[in-house]
Amino acid sequence: MKCVFDSKRIEMGNRIRTLRKRRVGSQSEFAEKLDVSVITISRIENGMTKIDAELLIKMSEVLQVPVNIILGIGQQEYFV
Repeated sequence: MKCVFDSKRIEMGNRIRTLRKRRVGSQSEFAEKLDVSVITISRIENGMTKIDAELLIKMSEVLQVPVNIILGIGQQEYFV
């Protein structure tokens, strides 16, 4: 499998990492809540993999933020 780094994916991964640290804690706790592996979380946070819509919705629920925040659309007060 070829890893392609995309700047938008990296930015989104950084947003997810920031929110995860503030709202959930460790990658393993986050992975457990999302029913995915820690490796999956690591790959998402490092911009190495795409997120499907179902996982994006689950992330927004676990992180308690609207999907648009994870996508980087609007309200930056979540990152202040």
